[in-house]
Amino acid sequence: MPDALARHSYYQFLIEGLLKPEIDAIIESVRNEDKELFNIDAEQAVLGAILIDNDAYYRASIIDPEDFSEDLHKRIFEVVRALIPSGEVVTPITIARLFGDQDLGNITLVKYLARLAAEAADITDVRGHVLTVYALSKYRSQMEVQEQKT
Repeated sequence: MPDALARHSYYQFLIEGLLKPEIDAIIESVRNEDKELFNIDAEQAVLGAILIDNDAYYRASIIDPEDFSEDLHKRIFEVVRALIPSGEVVTPITIARLFGDQDLGNITLVKYLARLAAEAADITDVRGHVLTVYALSKYRSQMEVQEQKT
């Protein structure tokens, strides 16, 4: 596992360097337009794309569970990250079996996962959604560091 973690960190470092201009542009847009520091729609789009095409996970390899702002999304991505590289197929049913059909308030987990998959009809922009999730996470981290300094 340490080798896999080291490889992931190295690839993440390379990818981040290549994508830095795009990441910086997203952060600058949020900063200039006083937008929210999270984008639930982008998080849902990434997870939905992965649920209908597990190969989309590899296009999302720059992000970590902590990059998601929503706790449920973090937990779903943790499961995805554990299962897909080991050859498991991840579907809404797979995840629901692991979590149980929790009540999320006005919707059950099974229905929520099914909705994520159904609404991810256009998975061609997974990259854009991944970059958004990643950039906003980095921006939140920057803001936390600045707050700690003051």
